[in-house]
Amino acid sequence: MKRENSPSRRRQPGHLSAVAFLTCSVALATLSVFGQQAEVSEHTLSNGLKVLLLERHDDPSVSGGWVAHVGSANERPGITGIAHLFEHMMFKGTPTIGTKDAKRDMEIIGEQERVRDQMRAEEAKMRAAYRRGELKDLTKPEDKSERYQELEKQFSQLIQAQREVLVKNEFDRIYTTAGAAGMNAFTMQDMTGYFINVPANKIELWMWMESERLLRPVFREFYSERDVVFEDKTLGDVMFSHNNHTGLYTCVDCHTSLYNTTRSKVKVSMQEMEKGKSCGACHDGKTAFTVKEQCKSCHQILSKP
Repeated sequence: MKRENSPSRRRQPGHLSAVAFLTCSVALATLSVFGQQAEVSEHTLSNGLKVLLLERHDDPSVSGGWVAHVGSANERPGITGIAHLFEHMMFKGTPTIGTKDAKRDMEIIGEQERVRDQMRAEEAKMRAAYRRGELKDLTKPEDKSERYQELEKQFSQLIQAQREVLVKNEFDRIYTTAGAAGMNAFTMQDMTGYFINVPANKIELWMWMESERLLRPVFREFYSERDVVFEDKTLGDVMFSHNNHTGLYTCVDCHTSLYNTTRSKVKVSMQEMEKGKSCGACHDGKTAFTVKEQCKSCHQILSKP
């Protein structure tokens, strides 16, 4: 995945959300589908939303999903990877889901963008200095300007401030508390889809949850999520990044809800994990993330593929 040129512009959800809403299809079907001919009824709402319904009476659950006819084919140089990134960001919640204080949350997001704009301007100055031979390596902290390092500290403080009002994984928690399961998403060349299985008596909840994130998504934690997508596209071996992951998850998100920490008898410190060591409970027991496919064992369950 290439880094996009204007992250601050992409954080505004209006255009992408409108495209997804006007061009999406909704499919509702029970889990038990046999080989007989399926009689699917099709309805088009006044807003252009096409609804496909397949009625079954032999299962108490409903499979609901919606598909936006947009994907990597809609990308161009400078915004490659935006379809996959958008898929991730749609799990970040709404003004009422994912935060304790919506007003403060939006203020922090605005402050983050202000600082990132200044960081990008400073990065441009450092790149110019690098081309003049005044800097040796832009990736080294010591070659970064004092102003840039100051802005980095400000941004880190804003991230910490946002964590204080975040409600991690609340979108998933609302669903699972209601008995839903299998929440996931995918991105392809010409479509992006979101689906989940819910109890039949929770269909109204599904409609509310999905309409909320279509109409009022909040793209919080944008930059940390961008780095996850960037890492997900990396070819070959990848290593565990403790700083990156703790910026997105708490330890209990994986090590209690996904994997029992007593599952492995091997004792490995966090410092060893940062260097690529694994306890073996989640991965191959040698390196924490040997290949990128192993990342999916956690991230698909967390609905952040």
